[in-house]
This record gives sequence, structure tokens and C-alpha cells, in this order.
Amino acid sequence: MPYQPALALAWRRTKADLQSDRVFVRTPYEIELIDENQDEWLKQLRQKVESGYRPSSTTIADVPKGNGAIRPGAILSLEDRTVYADIVGALLPTIYAGLKWAQGTVDFAYQLAQRQDRVNWFTNRYTGWRQFRQAQLKRLEDDESITHVVVTDLTGFYENIDLTVLMSDLRSLGCDADVVQLLQTCLYRWALLPGRGIPQGYSASDILAKVYLNPVDRALKDEGFDYIRYVDDIRVFCNGFTDCKQSLLFLTQALRRRGLNLQTSKTEMMVRDDAKKWIEGIGPVIEAVQERYRKEIAEIVGNLDPYASISEIEDSLDPDEAPLEVLKQVFHDHFVGEDAKFNTTLFHYLLNRFGAQKDASAVDYCLRQLYIRPQETQQILDYIKMVDEQEEAYKPIWNFLVSNDNIYDYQRYQIFQWLGEPPTVPISELLALARQLTFDLSRPAYLRAVCRKLLQEHGTVADLDRLEASYVDMRDDLEAAQTLISLKKMDAGRRNAFYGRVEGDGLLRSRAVRLVRQGRI
Repeated sequence: MPYQPALALAWRRTKADLQSDRVFVRTPYEIELIDENQDEWLKQLRQKVESGYRPSSTTIADVPKGNGAIRPGAILSLEDRTVYADIVGALLPTIYAGLKWAQGTVDFAYQLAQRQDRVNWFTNRYTGWRQFRQAQLKRLEDDESITHVVVTDLTGFYENIDLTVLMSDLRSLGCDADVVQLLQTCLYRWALLPGRGIPQGYSASDILAKVYLNPVDRALKDEGFDYIRYVDDIRVFCNGFTDCKQSLLFLTQALRRRGLNLQTSKTEMMVRDDAKKWIEGIGPVIEAVQERYRKEIAEIVGNLDPYASISEIEDSLDPDEAPLEVLKQVFHDHFVGEDAKFNTTLFHYLLNRFGAQKDASAVDYCLRQLYIRPQETQQILDYIKMVDEQEEAYKPIWNFLVSNDNIYDYQRYQIFQWLGEPPTVPISELLALARQLTFDLSRPAYLRAVCRKLLQEHGTVADLDRLEASYVDMRDDLEAAQTLISLKKMDAGRRNAFYGRVEGDGLLRSRAVRLVRQGRI
């Protein structure tokens, strides 16, 4: 049966990724411009698919990771994202049948939903890691013969996937050859290196990554190894040191056949007790924190069940109402004191609780982390907003942005996107930086887009003049449409005269004009 695009569902899936911050970059008005007349846009996209779809090239956002590492976040056009979701969606029933054996037993990441017509591809994206951790601890609890655990992960997994091998895997599962061919056309166009890599930051890619490691999963299980993984985090439970070496040898060879390599710096053969402590990670610390404020809350309310869980206690009170003095002491002990050692999970845990209680005691510490832990930028900005400390943070953020430590355009994007959210009214120094970046064509389009929005809301008449003049430099229909929206506060007569001259230049541009004229944006 010929491939029948289901683009309406694909767009809903694409939109769900955007709205859940699944993708690395979301620029202003993307969803609004499509939904202004979704049927028309989908009709035109269907025509392109049926006549032989030609994907656009991709751009890369260099997303900071820990220790100076960078994750290549792919930025696809709205059309490409939707077609990508549609292609993988068409393959999903066959993929599900082929991967079902490993879901929740070997492969714990992104569990596929049994109904393949759902907008959400996965049952629950946020429970998989907890189940993975619990499965490790249960093995150690239930099987006393386990003496060692191999802990490892892969180097550059997504960007090193061999596309020829991936297409062969899909055909071996029984996927439609014509659909696989269309997918191949797209992925080869988007590849970071010739014939290698799938775009990171999309649910469709998470599914293809599962397909690519499925033969490795099968090989390890067929060989009799007690093996589980979460994406590219791998654990093998072994009976003796020799078993560890044999499992690593077999795993290395299986991965090499797929063009993948273990990350040597993160590969360890841990003895049982050390492995248990490592797997538990920060869990015991968080449990100790909870026990401390369990007792304090019990003293406050007097009649709570002493064996109640933290969630039950918090349900009886206000959400996240932990005694602040307990949280502050834990924060000091683990992040400020002499024995401080930064832990991401505990950091997020405490910030969320500080934020829920509008406590700003960690703001100064967080602002210092912008310099040394850029990967924590979004969590820091969210916390500052939760405690209503935006105005107090503007000057330190400006100091960071003009410092030599500010080297990542992606970090700038996160900050200026945050600054563009209401009720923000940034200081003049931050507006000046936004102005400089908006009109610097050497900067990534996604960064200029969020800076442009800041000028649109808080700039001067002179900024509107420059935004109008910049229209001729726009590189694609979306960027041009976003520029037209940025003129919405211009004098209506002048603005509408300009709109009249350019609204026929592209589909999204005409939509931008309608949205502004009708006051819908």
C-alpha cells in the first residue's frame, strides 16, 4: 500500500515537542503562524510530499554540556520537522512490533505507547529513568551471585549512527521500503557528517535510536549477559571480574560493528557495594533531607502518620512546604561549605523547593554558576523567575553577558528568550545587547529571533525603523514572518503600507500580516 501521509497527526506531534521544550530551540510565533490556517499549510505540505519531498539543510545549535562538552542540537525547518514526524509515525507500528520484546526489560528509555495513533509517542517520558534505577537496585537486592557491575555509555551516540546500517535495520524489521527511502533522503540531507548522525532533540530521533541499538540489545541477551540500558547508558551485571571483561569485550565488538564506541572515561567495572552506592547516587541524600523535614513537619502538625511518605505529608499541607531552614542547611553543606561537591540532581531538587516557597536565598549562588556551569542556565533562570527576582538579576546577568566567559550563543539564546517573557522589562544595558545581536547577521537565526522579540516589546521608534529595514536581509519565510510581526507597534498607517508591499512574498509572511492586522498576536 502506497505511503499515505498523516500530516495532521504529525503536526500535532511536532507541536507537542515544541510545547514540552523537547526541542533545543523554539523561536517566537512558530506555532501561531502554522495554526493561523493549519489546513492550508498541511495541504501545501502534502503536495510537496506527494510530488517528491526535498528536505532543507539543517543548522546546529552548540548546546553546552558539563565539563566544556557540547551537544549538537539540530534545528530543522517546521516543514522538515513535520515530515520527519510523519515518516517515523508511518513506520511506528512495525517498529513497535520489532522492539516490544525489550521495552521495560532491557531498554528502559522512552517506552513506546501501545497505541501508535496517539499524539504522545511514549507512555511517560519521565518515569523511565526511575524504572531503570529501580531495576538496577532490584537486581542487586535479589541476586547475591552478582559481584560486579559494568557501568558505561557511548561516545557521541546520535551523531555517530551509520545511516546505511539504520536503513538496513528498518528494512529488517519489515518497514515499508518506500517510506524508508524517503527517510533516508531526509536523514542524509540533515547528517552532520556524510552518511552519519540523526538530528538530536526530536522524539522521532529517539525512536530511531532505539531501532539502532536493538541488534546490540538482542546480541547481549542472546549471549546470556544480564544487560540493561537507558538510551546509551549501559549496565551489565556480572559474576566475577572475568565475566566483566568478557561482557565488555563482547559489547565493544557489537558496538564497533555499528560504528559506535564506549566512552572510556565513563567505563568502570565496579564491585557490588560500590555499584550499589553509585546507582543510588544522590538518592540517600535526598531521602535524608526528606527525613529531616518529615520530623519538623510532624512536630508542626502533630498528628500526621509518622510512616507517611513525603508526598502524603505535602498533600496534607501546602505543596513543597518543607521547612526552609532544613533546605538552606542542606544547600550550604552540599554546595557552599568546605566539602561542597556539585550534584545536578540535588541542585534541581533544592531549587524547585526554594522556588515553590518563593525563597531567593540561592539566587546569588545561581548567578555565579552562569560562568562555570552553562548547562544549568535554564534551571537557574526558571528559579529566578519563580522567586520574582528578575529585576535584581538583570545587572549580574548583563555583567555575565559582557564578560569573556560568555562564549555560547545557545546560552545567550536562553537568556534573551527568558528576558522576552512577560512581565519582564529589562534594563537599558540588556536592551542594547539585544539590539546589537538582532542586527548581527553572523549570529544564529534562533538567537536573533529572541532578541528581535525583545526589541519588538521594549525597543524604541528607531528600533522599529531598523527592524523594517532588516526585512530584506531575512533568509527564509519564517524569519521574514517573525520580522513582520516585530513591527506590530509601529504606526498603523506606515506599518500597513509596508505590509501591503510584502505580504505576498511568502505563505508565512501573509499569515504574519493577518495576525497583526486582526490583533491576534
